[in-house]
Order: sequence, then C-alpha cells, then structure tokens
Amino acid sequence: MKTIIYRLWLVLLLFYSPTILQGQWEQLSKDLAQQLDAIFEDYKEDPGCALGIFHKGKIVYQKGYGYANLDYGVKVTPETIFETASISKQFTAACILHLEDQGKISLDDDIHKYFPELPRYKEGTITIRQLLHHTSGLRDYLILLQVMGNSWDMTYNNDQGFALLTRQQQLCFTPGTKYGYSNSGYLLLAEIIERKSGKSLAQYAKEHLFDPLGMKNTFIYQNAKKVVKNRAVGYVPGAEGFEREHYYNFISEGDGGVQTNIVDFFKWSENLKSNQLSIKNFQARMLQRGRLNNGDTIPYALGLEHAVHMGSNLYAHNGMWGGNRSMFLQFPKEDLSIITLSNNGGQNVWQKAYQVASVLLEDGRTSTDSAASSSYSPPATIVLSPKKLSQFCKDYFDFDSGLSRRIYLKNDTLQYQRGPGNESPLWPISENEFIMGNVGTDLRITFETNPTEGKVMWVKVNLGTTYKHVAYEKPNYSQKDWASFTGSFYSPELNTQYEISHRDGQLELSTDGEVFARWSPAMKNTFRDDHFGYITFDPSRNAFVLTEESVGKLQFTRGKI
Repeated sequence: MKTIIYRLWLVLLLFYSPTILQGQWEQLSKDLAQQLDAIFEDYKEDPGCALGIFHKGKIVYQKGYGYANLDYGVKVTPETIFETASISKQFTAACILHLEDQGKISLDDDIHKYFPELPRYKEGTITIRQLLHHTSGLRDYLILLQVMGNSWDMTYNNDQGFALLTRQQQLCFTPGTKYGYSNSGYLLLAEIIERKSGKSLAQYAKEHLFDPLGMKNTFIYQNAKKVVKNRAVGYVPGAEGFEREHYYNFISEGDGGVQTNIVDFFKWSENLKSNQLSIKNFQARMLQRGRLNNGDTIPYALGLEHAVHMGSNLYAHNGMWGGNRSMFLQFPKEDLSIITLSNNGGQNVWQKAYQVASVLLEDGRTSTDSAASSSYSPPATIVLSPKKLSQFCKDYFDFDSGLSRRIYLKNDTLQYQRGPGNESPLWPISENEFIMGNVGTDLRITFETNPTEGKVMWVKVNLGTTYKHVAYEKPNYSQKDWASFTGSFYSPELNTQYEISHRDGQLELSTDGEVFARWSPAMKNTFRDDHFGYITFDPSRNAFVLTEESVGKLQFTRGKI
C-alpha cells in the first residue's frame, strides 16, 4: 500500500550489458538452494518470509523462513497468506482494463465524469490513465493522514479516504507533467470500479481475476473480523523484541489489500506471461509505460515498473504496509519470476529479492555472458587535497523532498551523511565531481556555485535521474524568534489543527495532545523533518506552508478552529 519509494528503486537497480539466462531448472541444485537459503538466514528465529521462484512455467523453488505468528510459534510455509501491500495495484489495474473492455469506461476519460464531488483543479483535468501511471498530481491520502497525526491502528475505509480527497483544493503538479507516486490514484480506481459495476473491487477481482485463475486463497481484505487460515501477522522491531504491527481495522481497496500466498501468486505470474483471462491484449496493456504530456515515457506501467538488474530487463513492484513487506520481479527474456512475501518490518525483503535474482542470473549464464556482465567499471578516482575537499563541506537541502544532507570531511575523505550513522564516502573523479562508495550503484555527486543560489550539490543516479540540493546555513534563533513560531495553526483541507511548541532547539507538533513530529531548523524560517517534509513560516501572514513531496504544499494559518 505504501508507495514504491522511487529513490530506493534507483539505488537497487544495476545497469550492465544485456545477457540471457541459459539454464533450465527442473529443480534447483542443492548448492544453489543453499546459496539462496543463506540470504534468508537472519529470519530463522524471527518473523519470516516466503520465497517463490518460477521458471519456464514451473515453481522451481518455494520455501518459508521464520515465523508467521510469534504468539503460537507458527512457521512460514509457501501456503502462508501475506498482505502484499502495493503489489495489489497490478490487480486493480487489471480490473480497470476488464471494465474498459466492457465499454463502461475509457482510460482517457476525465475523472470528474465519475467524481463530480471532487474539486475542479486549477492545475488541470485528470484522466483515468494518469491515475494508473501516477502522473495525476493527486496528493497521497496516506501521507495526508500521516500529516494529520493519525495512527494506522485507527478504523478507516475507502469512503473516508475519498472524503479526504474531496477537501483537497490543489494538486502536487499539473497532471501529466511528471511522475509522482500516489496511493490516491488507485483508491479512486477502486471507486470507479464500484460505481460502474455495482460491485466492490474485492468482488470484481474475485469474479474476473482470482476465480478464473484458480487463485483459491487470494482475496482483497474487506472484513476486519474475518478469520483467515494460515495468515501471517505483521511485526516490527521494538524496544523489547518484535512488536505486532498489523493494521486490521484499516481497510483500503485499490492501492493495497490483496492477500495471497506463493502458490497462488505463481498463477498470477504465469498469467502476466500468457493471459488466461478475458482481457484483450492483457500483457501489452499492463506493461505499457506511462507517457507524459511532452511525449517522454516513464518506467511505471500499470502496477508494474520497468527496470534493469545485472543487464536483464524486468518488471517489478514492491509493497510495504505495517510490518508486511513484499517484492515481485519478473524477467521476461529469462522466463524467471521471483516473489518474496514477508511479515518482518525489520528486514529489507526488497533487497533480498534482488540478491536472489543475482544468484540465479549468475548461475544461469555462460562464461561469455559473465564476462560481458562484468564489463562495467566505475570511473578512475583522483586525489584532492583536504583544503580543496573542505570547500564542499556544507549542509544541503532538497526543496522537492525536504531531505537534508551533510557533507563533511573525515580522514581526508568526504562523507555524504543522510543522518547519524548513515553515511557513504565520496571519491573524487574530477575537481568537483565524486562517485559514492559502498552503495552498489553508479551514484555521482557534482558540486557547483551559481550567483542566485550559491553552492549547489547535484546527485545523479545511474547517469540518469538527478536531484538538486542547495547549501544552507542553520540560523541562530532568539527566544523571541522561537516564540513567533509557536501557537495554534489550522488547515481547512486537512480539517486539522496543530499545536506548535518549542523544546530543546526544535519545534514539536501535536494534535489532540499527542506529539507526532519534531522539526529541526534548516534555513531562515524553515524547519525540516525527514518524515513530514518541511515547513516555511511567513511571519507577515501569521501562517506557514507545509511542503512534502507526496502532498505538495499545504497552507496553515494561525488561530484555533
């Protein structure tokens, strides 16, 4: 349900020369199975993970690691049912295609045709196709709920999510001008299916997807009281061991909600290769990249994203909700699919899926293939004096995401710090360009100075997507300054009131007496938090703007409701 974290995707992907898997596995060798099992060794006594590997129409490996339920010591098996979170989006997209085939909708329809309750946005109209490709600009309702200070343990459903969207007067960007992952788009897709078919998404998917494919243990979660045999419970690490983090009362269809197991998901994976459903041109439509207004294409298709790993093209999607984690990879040329489903929020199951792929791709390649795949080499590094390196040592701010990065010198090497204990070395390849070490991908940092912004840091991933950070100096605020930032502030779009107080050099934000965010000073009148973007005060208006990548800009004005 939670977003693909797009930057995480970029860090995980490796680009080399294309190669094709040569081997055919009827069954994995003992040595290969041991290599894969070693990847999941750290699940042994903890909440676990189920692994499925599908090759040329067969399940060639399926295994459970760790525990599905810690209370009763129930172990994970290939039959264990997991919450798949955002992997659910591809099922929603498939239902939309089926609905289009019935002539009940067109992907190029303006969504106001179906939702007259939504505001008319000054940024422009939104189409169903833009909902599918995350190019709508809609604010992400899940992030809005976080910004409102809500707990995921609350009782919630699609109707409440839709009501929240009807109050949003602005978009994050003009529809069709960029990619911006938003769960709101898929919530609205579920609502379109219900309004046009008279059936909930859960009913529609059962009738047109799950039953025809024989996915007997797959369903979309609708009933918090329902007993589900063999279901895993989500967990995250806590102060005294693992704690349950499974949101039974939060029921949202469209962006998440599909629960399934390895055995059933194999049938879905096969259908993506050779369609057995009554949906026309299924694979081509599901895998068609989104297109922006200027004609550029994006990696995201319909609930699946185009990517490359070790030189092989793939389609993929991940998921995260509560303690649940999921990852699906499908390599079309190699006829290889990998699915990892986990109830352990303390492990990076996405990375583990890629590790499995690396082992299998390497095992299936010829020596010629291996030589080609290893032909990539990073650029040569040079030596710069500490004096030259020190000129880059600053705090840098990304105005799109609200993230702050610190560049500092340690042992004559520049360090790129994301937060305490989370840093990577920067190795110079020219006077002002560096390559980041120990991240497993081509990640380059370039520093420049311009007359309007001063020092700027550019972060480029795999010689493609680039992020801009501007250097800033932290202000020293007097007690009078701090007092000017405190008080009550209200947002009509959220129908939420913040109480802001000052404590230990930070601003504390609370709702209903509960502190849920702490903002640290960035530049003048601006405070940041890695979880909630940043706020910028306008003292002349007694107001501030909260900026977050997934919700755009939210206005708060001083005063009580």
